[in-house]
Amino acid sequence: MDDLTAGLADPGVIMLGGGAPAVIPEVVDWAQDAWQRLGRNTVRLNDALCKYSPGRGDAEFREVLSGAFNERFGWDITADHIALTTGTQAAFSMLFELFAGPMPDGTNRSVVVPMAPEYVGYADLGLSSDIISSAVPTVDQLDSRRFVYKVDPSSIDLSNAGLMCASRPCNPTGNVLSEAECDLLTDLCAEHEVPFVLDCAYGLPFPGVIFTEALPRWRPGTITCLSLSKVGLPGIRTGIVIADPDLTEAIATMTSVVNLSPNSIGPALVTEAIRSGELFELTHTIQRFYAARRDTAVDIAFNVFERSGIDWQMHDPLGAFFLWFRFPGIGHMPDNRTGTAHGDRALYQRLANRGVVVVAGHHFMAGLPARDDGRVWEHATECIRVSYCAPEDQIAAGMAAIAEEVRSLQADR
Repeated sequence: MDDLTAGLADPGVIMLGGGAPAVIPEVVDWAQDAWQRLGRNTVRLNDALCKYSPGRGDAEFREVLSGAFNERFGWDITADHIALTTGTQAAFSMLFELFAGPMPDGTNRSVVVPMAPEYVGYADLGLSSDIISSAVPTVDQLDSRRFVYKVDPSSIDLSNAGLMCASRPCNPTGNVLSEAECDLLTDLCAEHEVPFVLDCAYGLPFPGVIFTEALPRWRPGTITCLSLSKVGLPGIRTGIVIADPDLTEAIATMTSVVNLSPNSIGPALVTEAIRSGELFELTHTIQRFYAARRDTAVDIAFNVFERSGIDWQMHDPLGAFFLWFRFPGIGHMPDNRTGTAHGDRALYQRLANRGVVVVAGHHFMAGLPARDDGRVWEHATECIRVSYCAPEDQIAAGMAAIAEEVRSLQADR
């Protein structure tokens, strides 16, 4: 995190590691227009600026949003099914604290991740340590360079679970759980009476950064988390939790204790865009923008890595705005330059020394089970996450640096 923060402040650093959305001109124009419209609605603006909202969040926003979801997706929810938080990170923190860690009956419940790698932000949530329990996926090799992770039901242990949580699309891999996988996980959780949290911060219905067939999902007994951040508005800190009303009431109570009330400016800014459908139309612009960035980044990676002669693979990028690279063989080889045996750590440090910031893959592997042979899963030490939100010239320079350092590491095998 220190390197990511320092990189943001240093214009000479090539930032390929952060999770912040790109600045999309059409989104900026829309946000400026929405702000001006809100400014002309003095009653709405004054309420948003000068009054605390209810614990569940802005009532008008929740009413409009629930109506839009019912109309568009055939859901059957009310405003009481929605609770707002100061970003989804705050929502996950509350959910993990409610369902995982020490319980009143003396048990200690875990947060089950059905398919590693998974969002790094889950690992430090909750007031108890080491609450994450991750399952190793199967790896479907699509061709010599592309693979995709798939849920392996036999590796998922819900015997001590308090909660299951998965991102869709996945941060860091860009994977997208299929409808069949979502149905499988939903049924597993129902069988074990464990809530299933689907983190859709990058997904559906907004911002819609998904490049494969998928549908917005919510069912009674499940929890869907959305965010306005990846729409392009991270500064307004608006997370959206869709769940049964008794759970949203619990979240409202926790929010009231910690923050008095959730942010009102974000909901006020986008309420009319939801009512009119403008926000849902904007997702098409957002999706096209990231699809073009993805295609450019993938082309650069193939050209640079193939010319370099390195051994490399990439998860098929089905959503979000990351590329997940694996460099076979580097994970268990000592690196004389950095003094570490963990290849992704060595690669990360070498790149950071060159002013290129990525994220080492082991950060996304919390709670992996030990293997019978005592070694870690190869993907846990051979992968990095690369964001393609940066300009094309920076992506090209970053890929060139990655290829050079990987070639050096693989030469030591």
